[in-house]
Amino acid sequence: MRAVIVKEFGPIESVVLGTIPAPVPKRGEVVVEIHATAVNYVDQLVIGGKYQFLPKPPFVPGKGPSGIVVSLGEGTTRFKVATGCWR
Repeated sequence: MRAVIVKEFGPIESVVLGTIPAPVPKRGEVVVEIHATAVNYVDQLVIGGKYQFLPKPPFVPGKGPSGIVVSLGEGTTRFKVATGCWR
């Protein structure tokens, strides 16, 4: 799947568009197909390596995604896979 990837900390211009393996949900998890997201102040700090909690590169940034559920992990009952006009 396509994703914005931070390969090393630096300015926002250093992120790259690349591909990563499609996620597979574990027990109790869902996979969401992201339709929109924002780059907020915290994301910019994380990408720049200046936030107090930093993931280990490479990583896909994003704190506020919006989308639809496309797959469910075992035992997930609170959500349903999107159907109908959304797909």
